[in-house]
Amino acid sequence: MADNFLERQYAAYLEQKSGTAHKRQSISVFHQFHTDISDIDLPTRFTNPFDYQPHRLCQLAAGETQAYIASQPPLHRELEEGKMFGVLVVKRMDGKVGFLSAFSGTLLGQMVLPYFVPPIYDQTQSKGYFRQEEHQISLLHRQYVELLRSEPYLQAKAELENKRRERDEYLQAMRESFRQAKEKRHRLRADGQLTPEEEASLMRESQFQKAEIKRQEQRLAMETGPYEEALNRLDEQASLLQKAYNQRSMQLQQWLFEQYELQNAKGEQKPLLEVHPAAPSGTGDCAAPKLLQYAFLHHMQPLCMAEFWWGKGNHEQGHYYPSCQAKCKPLLRFMLQGLEVDDPYSAQRSQMLIRDQELEILFEDDYFIAINKPAGLLSVPGHAPIDNAVDRLKRQRTGMEVYAIHRLDMDTSGILLFAKDTTTLSLMQQAFEQRKVHKQYIALLEARPAQDQGVISLPLAPNYEEHPLQMVDLTHGHQAITRYRVIDDNNSKCDSNNGPVRVIFEPQTGRTHQLRVHASHRLGLHCPICGDTLYGKTDSRLFLHASRLSFEHPYTRQTITIHCKETF
Repeated sequence: MADNFLERQYAAYLEQKSGTAHKRQSISVFHQFHTDISDIDLPTRFTNPFDYQPHRLCQLAAGETQAYIASQPPLHRELEEGKMFGVLVVKRMDGKVGFLSAFSGTLLGQMVLPYFVPPIYDQTQSKGYFRQEEHQISLLHRQYVELLRSEPYLQAKAELENKRRERDEYLQAMRESFRQAKEKRHRLRADGQLTPEEEASLMRESQFQKAEIKRQEQRLAMETGPYEEALNRLDEQASLLQKAYNQRSMQLQQWLFEQYELQNAKGEQKPLLEVHPAAPSGTGDCAAPKLLQYAFLHHMQPLCMAEFWWGKGNHEQGHYYPSCQAKCKPLLRFMLQGLEVDDPYSAQRSQMLIRDQELEILFEDDYFIAINKPAGLLSVPGHAPIDNAVDRLKRQRTGMEVYAIHRLDMDTSGILLFAKDTTTLSLMQQAFEQRKVHKQYIALLEARPAQDQGVISLPLAPNYEEHPLQMVDLTHGHQAITRYRVIDDNNSKCDSNNGPVRVIFEPQTGRTHQLRVHASHRLGLHCPICGDTLYGKTDSRLFLHASRLSFEHPYTRQTITIHCKETF
């Protein structure tokens, strides 16, 4: 793999030197390691950017990049809200091994800064078309906002609202008066003593009132009309400004994407929109595509890569994260063509954790069967043909149909409950939805929380740009509540240097990754679960175990409590 890559890159280098290729920026952001790396084996396959354990070289490169960031005071305030950075360990054509660094998006309002690789396209050029058009678009937005805040607009809106309120109050009073008159007519008719003339009079009164309501509605509509027309004229102006803003924004985004030309390890080039037709705003500006593009254009062999967060925000400073799905996945699929890419680390770890052994049966009757699911085993079949608890249980109990009532994350171990028929499945799923099933988990945290017990209430929502991550969303998230209690116990096997601390979690709701986010988030415990590759640090496994499950049997009405001791 390495020889083929270098051969292709050397051919491209000769082509460039002969003047038949575009002249590239000279190598000025290649950093040699300050630490001696001669005793570290180079990786044989490139990092799977969406599921990986950072290589030792990447950890060293990240450490040096973080030290550089710390030495630059202008970056400190900028990074208060946090930003994703990336490092790419590369081998140059002269055989030297070093690393490149990049940041996602902009930093200090710029896309080109010392130490970091340049963007695929620099949209921050002050005199460039993008900046000029962006300025014009900003003026449109400002005009739109100023119009909605202007005195004529606010006055027209207030006058119309007052007129409508007066109309509604007048009509409401009239309807109430006519309603009372109608009740009076009903009482007179109920007495049964009306003469024909009186009955005819009541009929005329009823008809008059019905017609009068319509006449008054039409009259008041004519009086309100000029006020509505005045506001509509201003709304039309605002709509035109908004339409122009949206149209020019879309055209500018289209133009911007057309400036991005991606290259892969084979030396092939494609426009960004051909690789990712539905690209959202910001595509191509993340750290990973920047790093690979620079390496390919400068004939460097990528060896391994990692991305880390620095600063505050929804992520943990210094922790490693996968590349985003919405923006980067289609791009990286193309750019990595020509490299041998590693298998997903979760699959590698699963193979180390699970063996084709019999599942431990914790409980069974005519309706249920509960197992102790090993860490690293999927709960249910997925898209890929990967071993899972359902298929393994069916192999173990030939001829038995089982239906997963709930799920555990692949990396979580412990009690997993199955139904033996669809009726029981439906009844128990309702019990889970109605929160009639009580669950308890044991976990090891990287550090001790500020309080030894309490309740975490942080609403959660999917992070669509960084699937499968979940995020705290205080505005649109779904309610998620977790009770926790620290257990003073030092008999653990977690490799973390900062802990570990054993806790009991009792989730009151069942959101995806609820315990993992509530443990790691700064508004929660701010102490990730040991081995949480998504929200914490990599370890031998995820130290989270479903230890107790309690529910009322839907047929016998007995309380069923299932226990399963953790092994860490």
